[in-house]
Amino acid sequence: MRASRYGLTWQSSWRFALAVLCLTALAAICHALEVPTAADAKISVTRLVYLESEDGIDAFENQYLFTDHYLRISDPDDASGYILFDANENTIYSVSYFDKSILVIPMYPLKEISKDYRADIRFEKLQDAPLINGRPVYSYRVSAFPLGGGEALVCADIQLVPDLLPAIADMLRRYMQVLSSQQRMNLEKTPPELRTLCFLQDQVFNTGEYYRKGLPVREWHYSGKQRLLLDFSEVKVDSSLFTLPSDYRRFSIQ
Repeated sequence: MRASRYGLTWQSSWRFALAVLCLTALAAICHALEVPTAADAKISVTRLVYLESEDGIDAFENQYLFTDHYLRISDPDDASGYILFDANENTIYSVSYFDKSILVIPMYPLKEISKDYRADIRFEKLQDAPLINGRPVYSYRVSAFPLGGGEALVCADIQLVPDLLPAIADMLRRYMQVLSSQQRMNLEKTPPELRTLCFLQDQVFNTGEYYRKGLPVREWHYSGKQRLLLDFSEVKVDSSLFTLPSDYRRFSIQ
């Protein structure tokens, strides 16, 4: 879905988006006070909606649904498939409707790999940002410095809110750990020319430690990927969304 639907571009003021989130937080609190009826057969989940963008691709929405044990990622229409993270098994399942397949990504041992750079992290409060749910916004900026000297590269710039939905942030951190473990397992298969300092820092060694600081509301990554949190709320969905098709082919990349 295009960002223009919201009258927003990635270059527009993020302060407007944060102000909208302040109102969203209040609405979420009011929604949580609603009493479910006996006829309600669906399960309650926390729903986050991010507006995401990548170089050469129009901005689109992704929704993140959370239970105590699962994370489900898909576009709102659920058109092409979905990602399911089972926190009990520490395993990611990427489901494709097109070829009826499931890519299985287990949690591999986090291999120790030597680095030819030094990572620098700057974490500081944004003085002019509005409060979200009564909490300030912080900047978490990650840079990579070549050990042999040279100019530092900014690999990621993340704006986050401490103590906002901490259980959600922790599940996202665990999800990132699994992705990092796969990247480390398959690093030797990556062409050397693609193993840039920021590729290593932001993808291979990115275990989501910033989620320990808070929940991101806006992200920029060196690859051109960006995310903007549009909404978070408690909703009811069909529990079958957190199941896997039994007749799909399963495979892993090792």
